[in-house]
Amino acid sequence: KKKKKVITMCIKDHTAEIFNQVKFYFSDVNLVRDKFLKEKTNENDGWVTLDCLLTFNRLKKLTTDPKILLESLKSDKSLFFEIDEEKMKIRRSKDIPIPALSFRKYLDKKKANIFYIEKLPLNYSIDDIEKFLISQKIHVF
Repeated sequence: KKKKKVITMCIKDHTAEIFNQVKFYFSDVNLVRDKFLKEKTNENDGWVTLDCLLTFNRLKKLTTDPKILLESLKSDKSLFFEIDEEKMKIRRSKDIPIPALSFRKYLDKKKANIFYIEKLPLNYSIDDIEKFLISQKIHVF
């Protein structure tokens, strides 16, 4: 019984990582500078295929299975994503419009949200910093 519980917890943790990575891809801060994803969202009314997303390096490290990706996205309680009827594509919810700003204008608008962190270990990765911020209940995306 304990082994099953541990395995379930690992899957749930992995699901959250997958969801958070895809949510980052569709976040304001990423979409205003990611030309490739911005083009993809403009091609088909915001829809991006799961297969396309699974080519992204950071997501590939978490999963290459469209079924696992889809299950992770179904865990969305915030309704940030919409999943198409065929379950082959996703898009950012129409209720959360994509910013029409250039990256420079976006940064100027967001300067009030910039903060400084010191005394973190030098070997911290972006993932480590994100986990630290989440543990402190600081949401960056």
